[in-house]
Amino acid sequence: MRQIRVNLPHRNNSGSGFINLTSLIDIMTILLVFIVLRMGTGGVTDFSTNDLTLPPSFSSEVPQEMEDMVVVSVGKEGVVVDNNPVMTTKSLIASPVGIIHEVEGALREHRQREERMVQMGFQSRVSNWVKVLGDESLTFVDMLKIMRTCSEVGYEHVFLGAIGV
Repeated sequence: MRQIRVNLPHRNNSGSGFINLTSLIDIMTILLVFIVLRMGTGGVTDFSTNDLTLPPSFSSEVPQEMEDMVVVSVGKEGVVVDNNPVMTTKSLIASPVGIIHEVEGALREHRQREERMVQMGFQSRVSNWVKVLGDESLTFVDMLKIMRTCSEVGYEHVFLGAIGV
């Protein structure tokens, strides 16, 4: 009879093990980059004016429609509606109490774009929320001008943004 010899792998009982962590580190790096990028897309910090210092806020409630809001930022240098500069802050302060026509025009354009999106079926409804971010050096009268203009255009709900303490 013929014998067949089979080489079976031996156990190396030397006690040293090796785990290749390269693929695990690659996956963790990709996840970390994804999480960091996602964190920067939401919240109150989505305005474009860098000269804006907001007063502290003690409110913990956030509106449900926050992602649908149009943003009006009033900084030390200018007024920005939906990332488009519309006027300087000096001209806002100098204007009489009432409707600010530059801001009104920009808000009406934004509202008309939303209405077209609803008509085409890309959006379910026109939002009536606006987020107003004002610098802490502005007076209430200046902010009242912006809020009055927003309500004149049809934005019934005004969210005054502030940095949380």
